[in-house]
Amino acid sequence: PLQDTMHIMIRRFFDFLFGISNATNDSAKVTHASFNHSSFPDAKVLQVRRKNFVVSSSYLSLHSPFFYDFFLNANANEAGLIELDADPLVFSDLLNIIYPTSKVIDFNAVDLNSPIIEVLSLALRLKVRYAVKTLLIYAKDNSKVSDNEIMRTMIQHNAFDSYKFLFTSPNLYDELMPTTGVVRDDSDNLVPIVVSPTFADAVQINVEGIKFLVSSS
Repeated sequence: PLQDTMHIMIRRFFDFLFGISNATNDSAKVTHASFNHSSFPDAKVLQVRRKNFVVSSSYLSLHSPFFYDFFLNANANEAGLIELDADPLVFSDLLNIIYPTSKVIDFNAVDLNSPIIEVLSLALRLKVRYAVKTLLIYAKDNSKVSDNEIMRTMIQHNAFDSYKFLFTSPNLYDELMPTTGVVRDDSDNLVPIVVSPTFADAVQINVEGIKFLVSSS
């Protein structure tokens, strides 16, 4: 199938860039914890309160305008760690939604250890677009989360306009807006993020005479 062919091509490209083989078993559950970025040229250690996460700064930057600016301006502490204030368990859930690229998300069975509203709130705050869309689609079919609770969260983060195309009941926004205060502005214009030459893993490849700037990670 085309999808399998694409996976093989991606893996071969990965091997070409790093000279390593990918032994990941497609049938195994792969989480961010087993997707090791420590050998990547753009690897950064995020200290999320007292827990450290080794992440691909380029990968997160391409997922989120927040991280795009965050890593561009971040200063490491004396231990060489970059600090991020968030609940480590919730942040771990957020990473599990987007890592690795080959993982297929089952919208009917998103595997979370934290309440979905907490993960959604963090995804909105960090502007991790794919995670926000995944969680909203999942929440629609999850009877444990009410539409009111989801909408209140969107309003509190001033993010409803950014993702209103995913809602079928805009009337609920008008009903809740007068009683729900905006806590923080996490609105997002959803302009596509492109690879920057400043990325630590930026690589230029030539495909039949056409040059592309890509993130090797």
